Amino acid sequence: MMPFGITKLHERYVCGLVLPDVEPGGIGQKAELMMFTQERIRSRGVRDVVVVYVCHAEIGWSALVGFECDGLSD
Repeated sequence: MMPFGITKLHERYVCGLVLPDVEPGGIGQKAELMMFTQERIRSRGVRDVVVVYVCHAEIGWSALVGFECDGLSD
């Protein structure tokens, strides 16, 4: 299992890539996909990668891997 922490933040804008069906602490291929995606974001010069997990009652977990931005125009 991948280690993770939960932090409550005030409203923020995060842009990046959505990974459907990925939940916190995932293992196997989903964990490998998460690591690959984080490395791809870092390879574009992003130093502080942010991962946001969202659970929707009808479709389950998704992860957003990206970085904080100033607003919708970014």
